[in-house]
Amino acid sequence: MEASSTSIIGRCYPTRVSNFFAQTIVLNETQEALLQLTPFHCYTRIPQIRLDSSLLDYLIRQWDRTTNAFDIKGKKIPFTVEDVSLITGLKCYGDVVNFQNKEGKNDLQIQIFDGKPITRNLLESKLVDLRGIEDEATTRLFVRLVILYLFSTLFFAQKNYSVPESLVKYTENLEHLGDYNWSQAIHSFLVKHIDSAHKKIEQPNNWTEITIGGFSIVLNVWFFEHAKCHYDTLNEVNLNSPRLFHWVKASFKQKATHIRVVENLKSTEMIEVLHPTTHEAHLIKQANPQENSLQEQNCRIEKVEVELVEMRAKMTCLEKTIGDLIVENQRLHRLLRSHGIEDNTTIEVVKKRKKDSKEIIDVSDLPTKGNTVIMNNNVLLSHLE
Repeated sequence: MEASSTSIIGRCYPTRVSNFFAQTIVLNETQEALLQLTPFHCYTRIPQIRLDSSLLDYLIRQWDRTTNAFDIKGKKIPFTVEDVSLITGLKCYGDVVNFQNKEGKNDLQIQIFDGKPITRNLLESKLVDLRGIEDEATTRLFVRLVILYLFSTLFFAQKNYSVPESLVKYTENLEHLGDYNWSQAIHSFLVKHIDSAHKKIEQPNNWTEITIGGFSIVLNVWFFEHAKCHYDTLNEVNLNSPRLFHWVKASFKQKATHIRVVENLKSTEMIEVLHPTTHEAHLIKQANPQENSLQEQNCRIEKVEVELVEMRAKMTCLEKTIGDLIVENQRLHRLLRSHGIEDNTTIEVVKKRKKDSKEIIDVSDLPTKGNTVIMNNNVLLSHLE
């Protein structure tokens, strides 16, 4: 991994979320019960996993925008919605999360935040104000703000740490948040920011620092999972918790750093596809396979497209090899005919290893392919050439 004057920094902030809910905001039983109805409930207890900037920098530089894959040691490993699902513990099927909502400002944004962008700092302040109020309406509002706080600080972190306006409406019905494909939403949002960061790296501008939005900690864990042979997980965790929680501290099987792992990594050591465990099967496949969402179909199409690119490359190599063989075949035919040798002709050949002996070889007995006589170059051509 080459040193660079440009550093890449992720906007997501897991340690801030962890500290906020452990030290400042402790949910009561009613708030916890309502939050449990959403797919994000475990993230108020996210461990203090830290983003490794050097590894993030390496991955962004290895990004291939055409295939949505990271080029690791010459091997393209796709970054898929399924990967995000297994790492975050959020299912990868369901209704589409629409980032192109044109409905304008939400009632919550107008009534609670005076129409201002809903930022991380405003959310922290409002949650502190509401934490001791336990009536039903305030409890629902409180949990909505918790979800938006996770959006702004983790899943969809962006400039000014503001919540994307199009996502505010999804918190209106907390009980139906689980109907949506949040893994696909997190994946597409993150990929957009990976593309943007990669383009900046390729530009001649003298960038000293590039920030990447979205749930960028996922990229670190993606690498840990795919290069698992070099890492150990230190902490024992509930198997039902997201894989992200398993990597609080990525320890090395040998004394090393992330940079050293990358330098010594062999392409054959990379796990190409992450597979769900028994506990994770529900994240990937719906109970009724006939109800596959559009996103699942798109995921499969993306994988097929990657495979097609690889197959085309192999076909190109095969076509070149076949072309070389045809040229060589024609040369051998010309050489045989220049010596008056035709098919079904008996010829006298002097073998290299038996210079003093002569041997009669019937061409008709030699292996053939179509009308082409396949002969040992050391036997025939050493005599003819």
